Amino acid sequence: MKKIYSYILGIASVALLQGCYEDKGNYDYHDVNDIKIEIPEAKVRMPKTEALSVTLTPELSQTMAQNEDNLTFEWLRLKADAKLGSKQIKDYDKYSTGKVCNVEVEPNNPESIGMMLIVSNEETGQKWYELGKVTVIKPLNPAWFVLQETPEQRSVVGAVEGDANGFFAYSDVFKSETGESFALNGKPLAIAAKGKYGNKEGLQASVCTRFANLTIATSNEIATYDPSTLSMKYGTNKIMFEHAMNNKPVNLSYYKMDKKGEMFVTDSKAYFAYDDGWCVPYSVYDTQADDERTKNVVFLPTHFATFGNYVLAYNEDTHRFRLGNAFSGFMDYFTYSRSTMYYRMGSQWKDLKPLQFRDLNDDEEGTYAFDPNNVSSSLQLLDIVCGGDNGNYAYAVMGDGSHSLTVFGFSADWNDPMCKSKATVQLPGDVDLSSARFAASAAYSTHFVFMAAGNSVYRIDLDRQKIETIYTYDADQNAKIACLKFRDPESSEESLGMVLGIAINTSDAKGVMAELQLNVAGDVDRAEGSVFIFNDAANPFGKIVDISYNHE
Repeated sequence: MKKIYSYILGIASVALLQGCYEDKGNYDYHDVNDIKIEIPEAKVRMPKTEALSVTLTPELSQTMAQNEDNLTFEWLRLKADAKLGSKQIKDYDKYSTGKVCNVEVEPNNPESIGMMLIVSNEETGQKWYELGKVTVIKPLNPAWFVLQETPEQRSVVGAVEGDANGFFAYSDVFKSETGESFALNGKPLAIAAKGKYGNKEGLQASVCTRFANLTIATSNEIATYDPSTLSMKYGTNKIMFEHAMNNKPVNLSYYKMDKKGEMFVTDSKAYFAYDDGWCVPYSVYDTQADDERTKNVVFLPTHFATFGNYVLAYNEDTHRFRLGNAFSGFMDYFTYSRSTMYYRMGSQWKDLKPLQFRDLNDDEEGTYAFDPNNVSSSLQLLDIVCGGDNGNYAYAVMGDGSHSLTVFGFSADWNDPMCKSKATVQLPGDVDLSSARFAASAAYSTHFVFMAAGNSVYRIDLDRQKIETIYTYDADQNAKIACLKFRDPESSEESLGMVLGIAINTSDAKGVMAELQLNVAGDVDRAEGSVFIFNDAANPFGKIVDISYNHE
């Protein structure tokens, strides 16, 4: 730790402390005692009801003295409006004296507490300054939720709360928080957290709701929870209304939460819940022409994404991209969310607002980069992700069984054609697309898609039609990255939209959670700590299926 000399002593004192203790006229220098101070960082989970006391005990090492008889200790606490890590005394208030400091952590205050210790030598006037910190971590906010699968194909939910500056890991967070393990039956499918779930903007506030939400889906059940308390809000029968009405089992094959809504796909039918916060799903259909007539055909998307106010999917049977409309303005929300609200109050569910997919608009001006209604049958959809420019772009990633990817770009910007781009990227020879995962973020105006395959993460630059490795988990060449998600793919903030979480399943059947801090070029930042592995040997993860980040 680096000592900070008192400003009051000035340059003369600094010179004195560096060697000249007594000037006898013949420059006979004497060494003076120096002190090195270390304050072990303390971390504490934010108390919910009563204040907690955390003890800071500095560790001192002296160059000459053998005891601390001539030393005094004064602790200062950072002011509420000052920046954590400040070295300016004016940013601190006097707090306590004595070598050991008991810091009070107030309930429901998630801010970490900055401390400064001043050690003084009463004989020589020397002073040493050192910074300390009590890291306060709010329960499960922020936190990565980690959905795992046991060898018996049951679901376990873990969590990592905090970040590289201080974290806690929980291999079974339901057990540690509530005393009961995760209760949903079935094979784990997906997990999705959102700090601002729903839509409560302006006039829409009268018919919409917004809250922090965690949704967990298995092959047989789905439920929403409060992410901080893990108390259930809506269970399967209060989400899959049609199945509950008909006493029909739920066999989910796909679930995804996106910016403008959620998709639920069962073995026989798909449903879509609009982003009004009520989590009420309606039927999904594909509108198709047949002998100059149109009909609604049951449609089971394998992937989807929202961009702008559109919903994008792909029909594998007809080899066509399909377009639907999410809610786009007050009248949409007012007309339908008002009735949806009553379903939550006990009214019987009706299929009020089915999501109807259709052909994309004809390219009358000849500006489309590709024909969305005539996609090669050799291409298989791998994923659809949303990103770029406030979420106005969607990217459909497809493979043809060879070592290349074809990425179709869609734009909701009125200045662009909707079918904006088509790029073909040649993959490295060792990439296995059968387990590849994809992600994009609104933080990037450049058209980047990120891919995980094997033990590596790649950046796909669609403008340059180039793919490059940005990270490899070298600790295990046979490890597989199970999923990758940005902290918040809808955010343009660097701390949320450019931090990429990855879940790694090692060759010895263990799960590893990690974060990559990316820069504006889509590379892993070169700063120290840009790659951080959340490693807690006392709380290991098993096989990871999915992850999602909660921040409120």
